[in-house]
Amino acid sequence: MQSSRSGPPPSSAGEDVLADYLRRLCSDVTLVANKDGFFPRWVDQISTYISEDFVAKFAKLSTDYDRISMVWTVKPVHSLTIGKFYKAKDGGASVRLREEGNAAFQKRTVRLALERYCQAVTRAPNSGTSLPLSYGNRSAALSYLKEYRWSIRDIRLALVAKYPADLHYKLLERAGHCYQELGLLQEGWCCYRGALAALPTAGLEEAKMSTWSKNLHKKMEECAQSKVSDCRKSVVTSTSEEEQRICSSEPCDADLEKAISLIINDPENMANSDWKGVGEPTPGVSLPSNPFLPSASSALRLHSSPQAGRYAVADRRVEAGEVLVEEDPFAAVVARDMMGAYCSYCFRRLLAAVPCPDCCGVAYCTEVCRQSGLPAHRWECPFLDLLHASGMSLNGYLALRVISSKPLQYFLQLRPALQQTGLLQCPANSSNEAAQQPQELFVPSLEHPHDSSSYLSVYRMVGLEKQREPLDFLQRTLMAVLLLKVLQRSGYFGAWNEETAADAAADDEQLYIGALLLRNLQVLQFNAHEVSGMTFLSEPLAFRSSKSLYLGLAVYPTVAFFNHSCFPAVSRYFIGRRMVVCSIRSVEEGGILAENYGPVFTHHTYEQRQRKLLSRYWFNCECEACVGRWGTYPELVQPMRLKCPHCNEPLSSLPNPSTRKPLGAKEARCSMCHKEVPFEQMTSDMALAQQRYVSGKREMDAGAREAAVSDLLQYVTLAQRHAALPLKDVHLALEALRLLVAARGTCALVLKKK
Repeated sequence: MQSSRSGPPPSSAGEDVLADYLRRLCSDVTLVANKDGFFPRWVDQISTYISEDFVAKFAKLSTDYDRISMVWTVKPVHSLTIGKFYKAKDGGASVRLREEGNAAFQKRTVRLALERYCQAVTRAPNSGTSLPLSYGNRSAALSYLKEYRWSIRDIRLALVAKYPADLHYKLLERAGHCYQELGLLQEGWCCYRGALAALPTAGLEEAKMSTWSKNLHKKMEECAQSKVSDCRKSVVTSTSEEEQRICSSEPCDADLEKAISLIINDPENMANSDWKGVGEPTPGVSLPSNPFLPSASSALRLHSSPQAGRYAVADRRVEAGEVLVEEDPFAAVVARDMMGAYCSYCFRRLLAAVPCPDCCGVAYCTEVCRQSGLPAHRWECPFLDLLHASGMSLNGYLALRVISSKPLQYFLQLRPALQQTGLLQCPANSSNEAAQQPQELFVPSLEHPHDSSSYLSVYRMVGLEKQREPLDFLQRTLMAVLLLKVLQRSGYFGAWNEETAADAAADDEQLYIGALLLRNLQVLQFNAHEVSGMTFLSEPLAFRSSKSLYLGLAVYPTVAFFNHSCFPAVSRYFIGRRMVVCSIRSVEEGGILAENYGPVFTHHTYEQRQRKLLSRYWFNCECEACVGRWGTYPELVQPMRLKCPHCNEPLSSLPNPSTRKPLGAKEARCSMCHKEVPFEQMTSDMALAQQRYVSGKREMDAGAREAAVSDLLQYVTLAQRHAALPLKDVHLALEALRLLVAARGTCALVLKKK
C-alpha cells in the first residue's frame, strides 16, 4: 500500500482529478501542519507492513471503536517511543534573566526589564527563592509603568511563593503605594503599617531604618488625611476611631499579618484579566432567552435537511446589529507561536504572565486562568514538545484538549448516550445492528435543549465519515493512537507503569477514549473556529491598516450550526475566548443566518470559491452570491438600481410609458409585478443612506468605532431595503463592519513604535 499521497496531477488532468487532489491535500493539512515532523515518517514506516488485505478489511469498518481496535493490533504502530519531552524549569536561567532585568531597570529601560522579569518568572522552579524574587522584581517594574493592580497581583504571588521575610517591608511599601494610587487609601494605610512592622526584621542599618520609618509614617498620614476613595468598597473595615488608636501604638506582628492577609485575600488580586481591548469599550451583550439554544438569541432557530445538515435561520426578522450568540468554547488551544504572548486559557494578551508550575511552554494571564487551564494542561504538559515534534496540526492539539479538559469518569458516564448515535461500537453492542446505523441529526427541542457544555454537542457534529477515503481514516486513526499513547503515559487512565510493554493490549476504556479522539479529528476538520485578534499600528486606531491576528483554535458547539455564505449575514468578535456573533445586515423571518468560512464573493471568483469550499469543506456552495454569479469588486461597476418592494426585481425599466407616471413622481409602477412603488420615498431614503455611508467612513477613519458601526448599519439597512444587490458600496460597508466588529474584541492590541 502507498502510504503517502501522490503528487499534484499533471496540467492536462481534468477538473474532477484536480478537485480530488485538492480535497485530499486540504484534508492532510488539517491533520499534519509540518511535514518535517516525525508523524509522516512514522506513517510511512507503518505502511510498509500493511497489506492490501488489511486495508480492504479496514475500509469495511463502520465505527471508530473498531478502527482504533484494529490499528492497535499492528505491531509497528508501537515502535514509536512516547517519553516526556518538554521545556523544564531552570533556576540558573531564571537568575540570569532576573539580573538582566535588574540591569535594564537601573537604566530605566523598564519595558525591557519587564520582559526579562517575565522570562525569569517562567523559568523559575517552584522551590527556592528565584520565583518569589522574580515576582517581586516584576512588581516593581509594573508599579513604575503605573500598572498598579498588576503590580499588587505580583506582590501577592511573591508572598504566596514565600518571598524572603527580611524583604517584606519593600513589598508592603510598594503595595501601599499601588493601593494609594488606585484611590484605595485604607488598604494603602494598612500596607504601609505592615511595612513598618516588617522593618525590625529587615536587618537595615540604623540610619536607613530611620529613613524608611519616616517615609512610611508620612505616607500613612497622607492616607489618613484623605477621604476614602469611592472607587469601590474597601476590603478593610476598621473605623476611624480604631485607626486613631492603632496609629498611637507601635506596629507589631499583627499589623504585618493583617497587611499580608489583605493582599493575599483581596479578590481583585486573583481576578480575571482586566484587559478591555483597545479603543472604545465593547458594548454590553444581552440575549433574549432561547429555550432550545441557551447560548443564542431567541431570534434564532435551527432547521435541518439532508443536503445542508443543521443550520441557523431567523425565527423573526433580525435587524442589522443584533447579537445572536454569546458562547464559551467547549475546548480551545492557543497557537504554539502565540503561547508566550497570549493566555493559554482565555486568549487575552499577556502583561505579567503566571506560568505553568511544571513547564516553561505555557503561561496564563492570572491565577484564575491558571486554575481553569491546568486541569487540562496537566495531561499534556510533559509531552508538549513531543506533540510539536510530531508535526501535527492545531486540530490535533484541539482533539486532545477536548478529551483532556474532562476527567475519564465524565466520558464513561456519557458512553450510553454516545452509543446511541451509531458511530461508536463497543464490544457489548457489536451485534446490535440498530446501534450501528447512524441516527438522524439531533435537532434541539424543549425536551432536549442544546447543551454546548456537553461533549455530546461536539460528538454530534458533522464529520462526513461516509465520504472519507480509507487512507484518510487510517491516517487519522494513527494520529488518534499517538494521542491515546500520550494520555496513557500521562496518567489519564491511572498511574502508568514504565515496565508496561509498548505493544501491550489496550483495555476497553482506553480504546473507547481512542475512538473519541478519532471522532474529534473528524468533526474538528469542519467545525473548529479560528480565534483571532486585531493588531493596530497607531492610536487613534487606523482600522483600514489593521491586521487580523491568528491566535488559536476552538470549538463552539452553538456557532457550529451556522452554515456558510459567500455573502455572510453575521460577523464575530472575541471577549477573551468567548465568541460573540452579531448580524451585520437584516435577515427576514425564515432566512438563513450564515457566517463565512473564508471565501467572500467580492474577493474571489465563483470558480475560486467553489473550488476552495469543495476542497476544504466538501460541499458546493449555493448561497445567493453563487446562484446569482455575483462578481468581484472590479466587476461591480453597475450604478445603484432601486428594487420593487413587492417582488424585489430591479426597477430598471422606469420610467416606462405604460406606467403613465413620469420618473420622479411620488409613485411608479413595477413593470414586473405591476404594483405601485413609493418611488419618491425610496429615493429620499437612499439619499439619507448615502449620507450615513459617508459619515460612517469618516468616523471609521477618525477611529470612532461605535459611531462608524451605527452609521454603516443604518446605511446597509436602508440600502438593503431599497437597492438591488450586488451594489459595491453596500459590500464595502459590510466589509468595513466586519472589521469594526472584530475590533470590539479584547484580543486586540496596538503595536507601539520602538
